Amino acid sequence: MEKHKKQIIIVLFGLLAIGLAISKAICSLAEVCLFIIAIFEIVYVKKELNKSKFYLFIPSVLFIIYALSGLYSLNYNSFFIQLKVHSPLIIIPFLVWALNDYLEKKKEKLIILFIIGTIFSFSCTVIYTYLPMNWIERLNNPKLFLPHTLNSPGLFGMTSIFIDRIQLSNLIGISTLFSIYLGFKRKNYFFLFLPIILFVSSLLLGGRGGQIALFVALIFILSIIITQKLKHYWIIQKTYFLIPLTLISIIITLLFLFSIKNVPFIKERYSQHNYEIKMFETKQYKPEDLINFTSVRRIISWENGIKLIKKHPIFGTGIGDYEEELKKEYDTDNYNLPINHHSQYLFIIGSVGIFIFIIYLLSLLYASFLFFKQKEILPIGIAFLMFYLVAFIPDAVLLRQVDCMSYSLFFSLLLSKIK
Repeated sequence: MEKHKKQIIIVLFGLLAIGLAISKAICSLAEVCLFIIAIFEIVYVKKELNKSKFYLFIPSVLFIIYALSGLYSLNYNSFFIQLKVHSPLIIIPFLVWALNDYLEKKKEKLIILFIIGTIFSFSCTVIYTYLPMNWIERLNNPKLFLPHTLNSPGLFGMTSIFIDRIQLSNLIGISTLFSIYLGFKRKNYFFLFLPIILFVSSLLLGGRGGQIALFVALIFILSIIITQKLKHYWIIQKTYFLIPLTLISIIITLLFLFSIKNVPFIKERYSQHNYEIKMFETKQYKPEDLINFTSVRRIISWENGIKLIKKHPIFGTGIGDYEEELKKEYDTDNYNLPINHHSQYLFIIGSVGIFIFIIYLLSLLYASFLFFKQKEILPIGIAFLMFYLVAFIPDAVLLRQVDCMSYSLFFSLLLSKIK
């Protein structure tokens, strides 16, 4: 019985991992089933839990502070909707904590399944993108895929068919980092080859936030890995990882600049970005053009988000009232644009205030301290945090449930490897 239960738990976690880039429904079903098993283990089996591993709930800090903002949120309907969207931030760490014993020696396999699911999703996207239009319309007729995936000249990069493009871009970035980590850890050249495929996938797909976050995270993971590999050399002992960090930073930055200048589809996207900014600054744009100026819409979103924070700096608006209050800022500007959330930081500060936001940052700082204590996961742990810290700047990443699932699942799995 115990053996079958363990197999069921591993399969469900596997479905959760592989489904992230393919189907939210699969992930949600696996999450619910695992939650039922976890409650059964605690209530009926009286399973003894490791109370010392409270740090597995670091990803849940964000959910907790959102929940506390309900004390002064007036729009309870919006409040509970937001809690539902962000519920994986507390449910998944709870699952990892409660069922951690069943996952021992299987955690890397879950990561591999996640990488497989991400590659599969992107491969289907490539095939779908280059199919003849009549085939695409025929495939999309029963609404099997996302409705906005038909080829459009107004879009840059490819459009994901299973989940939103921004979501898939972030998942590709995390997959790339995990592939590098597994490649060096296992000394497996196949895993070291995968990051090249995934890196190119990120460039093809688009999603500038995920691309830039990946570039920055690559600097840290490669610098730490090289430092660990060359730690016996005198120059490394004296400078720790400053020399690898500097060299890798230069290489990655040059690669990024080269891509912007020479890779056609990347050059086109960033040229459009520069064009939009120039037109906006010189006020030479037509009002109807702004709806397609994604870079300008991001700037306007930041401006409105900052104005909201200035009005509610201490406690924020409460997560239930944030959308309504932000709409008021949009209504008072002169652009007539729909509401966009383009910074996770502005969303958090606007919802709960600057002081509670600092508590969230301190929780991430504590997580990085724990990663530094565990050399085995130090490279991927720091790179994982850096990826999200950068991705949070241009996008409100954790406003989507799949991103909440991936963030909390892999954050908790990494923390669970700390001894």
